[in-house]
Amino acid sequence: MKKRTKRGSLFTLLLGNYIVFTILVIVLFVAAILLAFGGNKLNLIDLEQVSEYETLLASGQYEQFPATRLLGKDGVIAVLDENGQIVYNSGELNIKLSANETAYIPDATSKCRIDTREIKTSLGKTNYEITVLSDASEADVFILDEKYKVIYGSKDWLGTQLSEKKYLLLSNKFFDGYTVNKFQFRAENGSLHFLLLFRRTDAAFAELQKLGTVFSQCILYFTILYILLIILLIFWLKKKINKPLRLLCNTFEDYHIGQSIAQNYHGPKEFVNIFENFSAMAHRLDESEKQKKFLEENRRKMIADIAHDFKTPIAVIRGYAKAIEDGIVPLQEQNKYLSIIDRKSAQLNELILTFYEYSKIEHPDFKFDMEETDICNYFRDFVAEQYSELEISGFEVETNIPEIHIFCKIDRIQFKRVFANIVGNAANHTKAGTTLYFDLVAKKGMVILTLANNGSGISPEIAENIFTPFVAGDCTRKGEGSGLGLSISKKIVEAHSGKLELLSNNSSEWNTVFKITLPTV
Repeated sequence: MKKRTKRGSLFTLLLGNYIVFTILVIVLFVAAILLAFGGNKLNLIDLEQVSEYETLLASGQYEQFPATRLLGKDGVIAVLDENGQIVYNSGELNIKLSANETAYIPDATSKCRIDTREIKTSLGKTNYEITVLSDASEADVFILDEKYKVIYGSKDWLGTQLSEKKYLLLSNKFFDGYTVNKFQFRAENGSLHFLLLFRRTDAAFAELQKLGTVFSQCILYFTILYILLIILLIFWLKKKINKPLRLLCNTFEDYHIGQSIAQNYHGPKEFVNIFENFSAMAHRLDESEKQKKFLEENRRKMIADIAHDFKTPIAVIRGYAKAIEDGIVPLQEQNKYLSIIDRKSAQLNELILTFYEYSKIEHPDFKFDMEETDICNYFRDFVAEQYSELEISGFEVETNIPEIHIFCKIDRIQFKRVFANIVGNAANHTKAGTTLYFDLVAKKGMVILTLANNGSGISPEIAENIFTPFVAGDCTRKGEGSGLGLSISKKIVEAHSGKLELLSNNSSEWNTVFKITLPTV
């Protein structure tokens, strides 16, 4: 399996693309504004620009004044002298103002804004409120009664009494359809003049409408470009995410049909983890499948071996019993035949008990009866029980079991079967005169029990699978033994958290050495 390189998380990928997307959105928004304003030039009115033309006005070149640009296409200018006489009028407005009344026209270059409104009193009378807003100070509020007499506010600025005309001039309602501002300047002869700037009342509204149209176009352009960008982003992310998903899907399909799943993928760590976990899972499934096939083959072999082991003694029993029944066997030979039938029956019974023990230990519900036991005394007692029988069979016995106390938790009945199986195998597959050796050594946290003999040893072919079910001490398995003893012994030892092994390449005087390692308590 090739190593897969992680390139950051999926979150990092999405976040990076989102940042790029946001930058593109900003760029598109600016582009939309440029597109919208490119063909729509706004003539926004800024009366403070009037002061830039003071020299032009002082020289009397009123026709040169850019009234249309500053005031709109219907804008009008008029120039009055200090006595209120008209010096210049670019339109047809009827302008009749005294010098005193001109003072109430809002100044074009002033930072102050004047707002007026009518208010109704509790008695049903009409009063007038004038609010003067300035950046430099707080708002000044003036209240006038129905006759325009100042009843609240500083009288220094408005005086005590206004006329209706003055109020209308102050509130920019005197000239119907126009708002007016003034700009005072001095002519070249030093006399004071007033420039009156008239704008159509709806001019500012028209400019705002135009501005609204421009922004509507801007939003339209932006929406179109944004939708296009979203579509591009969707395809881009789809390509980025679909690539590993498609690769993962192909990997599943390849594994399903039995092909190799090795893939060289580089990408977000989430997808790399998916590939690595899937590869690990596939490897475990492969191993599990191999184990399943191995167990199935063993099961079939076990059934065949069981049938073989049962077939031989049963055939002998039936054959000899039939011969006696049919009167073929002479009377003097019948005891011999009956003895053979008894021996084969015992062998068959032993096989059945062995198979039962094996299946019982294999069952998941089987429980060992563990109890704390002095393993030295327990091992010594087992050797003592076997000593007489081994001596009668012509075997020598050597022991090296120290007079100490070491405790282990064992199932006394089942663990005795471990010793009996190992000793029984040695007795069945070695000649008389062989020495059987029993040894116990204590180590930190464990005890090692050794059961050995100096017989002819076990061939490498048999030794390799000695703990596999139905492997007997010789390759032919001629019916002596079930081949389950050592397999049962190994399972019992492992159930005690121990280890049973046949030592290979043994350099000692003992040709066959079984080593049991158990934890102590």
